[in-house]
Amino acid sequence: MHSLSLRTGREQTRQSCRRSAANRRPSWWLSVLLNAAVANVAPLAASEVPLMDASHPAPKAVQCDVEIVGDAATLTVGEQDAILDFDVAAASPPPAGMVEARFRLKTSVGGELGEYLLYWAVDQESAWRRFRRIPFIADGSWHEYRIPLSATGALKALRFTFGRQPHELQLADVRIASIVDETPPELVAQQAEMPATINVASSVLALSLDCVTHRYVIRDRRTDRTWHSTPVSPWLRLCRAELVDERTLALTMFDNSARRIVEARASVNDDGDAIFEVTPGDPQQTLWAAANYPPRFSTDFAEGRIVFCDRSCGVLLEQRDDAYASWPLRVYGNTHCLDMPWMGLFDAERGDGVMLLVETPMDAEVALIADDQGRHWPEVRWLPSLDSFRYPRRASYRFTVDGGYVALASRYRQHLQAEGRFKTLAEKAAAKPAVERLRGAPSLWGGRFPEKFVRQMRPLGLRTGIIGTCKEPGILAWLNDLGYLTGSYDNYTDILEGDASKFLSDNVAAASVRSRPGGPPKYGWKKRSGEQMYWRSSSAWLPVFEKSVAAELRRLPFSSRFIDVAAATDLLEDFHPAHPFDRRQDRENRRALFRRMNECGLVLGTEHGNDWVVDLVEYFEGGMSGPFWWSSWAAGHLERPRRDQLSEKYLKFGMGYSNRIPLWELVYHDCAVNTWYWGDTAGMLFEAAPELADRKDLFNLLYGTTPLLWMDGTGYRLPEQRHRMLRTYHDTCPWHAEVAFEQLLAHEFLSPDRAVQRTSFANGGVAIVNFADEPRDIDVSGVVATLAPRGYLARCGDFEQSKLWADGAPETVIRKPGYLVVEATGTSFVSGIRCDGRATAFQSGPDRWNVFVDPNSELQVNVAEVTGWDRDDRVRLCHMDDIGEIRAPIAEADQNGTLHVKATANAWRFVIVRGRPAPQSALTNASKEIEMTGDN
Repeated sequence: MHSLSLRTGREQTRQSCRRSAANRRPSWWLSVLLNAAVANVAPLAASEVPLMDASHPAPKAVQCDVEIVGDAATLTVGEQDAILDFDVAAASPPPAGMVEARFRLKTSVGGELGEYLLYWAVDQESAWRRFRRIPFIADGSWHEYRIPLSATGALKALRFTFGRQPHELQLADVRIASIVDETPPELVAQQAEMPATINVASSVLALSLDCVTHRYVIRDRRTDRTWHSTPVSPWLRLCRAELVDERTLALTMFDNSARRIVEARASVNDDGDAIFEVTPGDPQQTLWAAANYPPRFSTDFAEGRIVFCDRSCGVLLEQRDDAYASWPLRVYGNTHCLDMPWMGLFDAERGDGVMLLVETPMDAEVALIADDQGRHWPEVRWLPSLDSFRYPRRASYRFTVDGGYVALASRYRQHLQAEGRFKTLAEKAAAKPAVERLRGAPSLWGGRFPEKFVRQMRPLGLRTGIIGTCKEPGILAWLNDLGYLTGSYDNYTDILEGDASKFLSDNVAAASVRSRPGGPPKYGWKKRSGEQMYWRSSSAWLPVFEKSVAAELRRLPFSSRFIDVAAATDLLEDFHPAHPFDRRQDRENRRALFRRMNECGLVLGTEHGNDWVVDLVEYFEGGMSGPFWWSSWAAGHLERPRRDQLSEKYLKFGMGYSNRIPLWELVYHDCAVNTWYWGDTAGMLFEAAPELADRKDLFNLLYGTTPLLWMDGTGYRLPEQRHRMLRTYHDTCPWHAEVAFEQLLAHEFLSPDRAVQRTSFANGGVAIVNFADEPRDIDVSGVVATLAPRGYLARCGDFEQSKLWADGAPETVIRKPGYLVVEATGTSFVSGIRCDGRATAFQSGPDRWNVFVDPNSELQVNVAEVTGWDRDDRVRLCHMDDIGEIRAPIAEADQNGTLHVKATANAWRFVIVRGRPAPQSALTNASKEIEMTGDN
């Protein structure tokens, strides 16, 4: 790395400050104080425009109370976003070029419900498109701040926002300073010696740098597509550019905002990657100007599309759609985030595209910025680490020739494999055999007595699941014997003030995260009662596990564990003096907990699922949902929504088949099982929007994922909606069992309106779904089939599932050896069953098939065709009670080998028995040890 001594008089002052501060404060405090309160070493200003003196228009307060005395304002912030606007256009002339906002601030808030932000607007722009986060110190004292603004035109306005956490703050002496370029003469001389352009190339990419304008051009030789960059920030003055080799450029820039050298490299390789890395000259320098390096690239797509995962399986966005343009997406955030550290663009007409991959993802976000044609292009924005630059940042543009988003997902999958961060479910099952129990297993929550649910639902075919609500050793052993996964719920983040020996309480002042220096404890979850919880530092999670959970695992035979929140929320910085850490360490703290649980042999699940944890867990809850239930209804408090609460964005991105894709599954389907958020399930939506409950089942089928079901009626009401719950299970889980551990190879839209879609899996499994409310024709190996409204066709080996349009009505068949579901009009036999409703039959023993039908329907069963038994065998149909016990015989097969029965409202469970119909449980003998009274 190039080095150059640049110690001016002001630098010597700063060095003296460092030596003095180092004797009193930890290193991270040093960088915070130097980078936030820098009035004594501020850059030279050619001029300053005061915005709070009597000669300037008074600032305008929005959604807060403000009192101005002299050059100081006292703001009282309520529960709405507090805004304070300053008119800069009144200055003559308006500031332009390298300008800083300078001000003093006094606050003690933690910033839990909204950050402190500084926006600015320039002429010819109508929106507040640009902002900086204010790195405030929350110790209740006055501090001086200076925020560099990248003003490409004349600055016309400033806007401060202070979140919506009730508190009081003071803001004073706001002014705009026009900054003098302080690039050292030695670097200016080197700049004069640079060539006008400099070029590097690989076998597939050519990269050119215009040293005068500091713009890049990349050409993909394979597609002849050219990409042009925006200029690099004017605060970064390019002073030297030279070849390291034929594929790599080394750059030296002077950062006028930090008055430090910044080094960068740009390179290309034969895989079609253009890689950019920026390194601070001083790790403790501020990160302002270099926060947007590399610059944004654009090209001439005919039909541009953008793809990413935002707490979701995947978003497919038209390039001119501004739904995500208002705010950057935080890499590894909670909502409005990137679950995988990349965003893809492709041309829907030609299929070629590019992935913007954030290779140092812990302190980063990606923003979508519109060009003058309204097309959005992604740009990386680096976040400070403990308010400093601290370490090199790296991002790459990875180009693909064709294949759209499927090819982009494949490129990322290859990247993970090359880095050794890819672990499949098959590999996990080799180390933990219980992982095999995830095949076809829904998450089952709710109720203190899961044994009651199992005894009633297992005879109806619900024979798999992850049960997390039982802590009785005998019941757990019984459930384990039946093949269910058994576990419990952990939340390491949220604590109340109280006994530190208890799992959900602690000394809040000592154990909690501090979001800002000098600030109060960070808020966690807020209970429905209004009780506020706090965020326990991840440095304490592993000790809490050892103290509380490890002993429970020695006592109870759990096979799994669900860890809430830990992998869902933003990676955090902690400014607590006793346990400070950056986001990189926060991730390592969290991963240490998951590694320890893996050592216990547990099958692990977690919420949402940012991909820094995929190699350590086996299933995720919430990835199927997307983020927009947060702003629609109180799903987090397990309230069913009303139809009018389903927001436009929820319907478009959470449930809209045109704008969601299985991008996550194209990368990780064979690595982890995915399901819905527990407040956003088919059962939760069934009453408000039954068509959306159907659609959730269809997405599960198409993506090869599982549902989440509530055993206590929190979702589908029980017993009233029991048959609808069973439909969700049988329409999704048997298929999932076929493809659970398989790579998802492809996803395709088969109709112009995107209503008909197809997925293909590595074992030959193929699913086709029709989301439309009318029948649609499809071609299946040269044969035309008609999918029913909300119909499907799925095949894998000897498994087949279809809902087709036959004689003007839907006809459903789900079958594999030993299992059959039929739903039809009842006018004729379908696969050996004739029923004017839905009938489900499965083999539950060598001489027994369980059958259940819709209440009040008529059923006929061709025994030989359904069961495969010999027609000469004596076969009887018996009643089955609500826990699977055989009761009174009803009928024997007629001379044609057919059984006939008319179901009633209470009698709709039956057993087909070969030989003598002795009482026989659908469960194992262990079930007899548990006494229970069932219902109808």
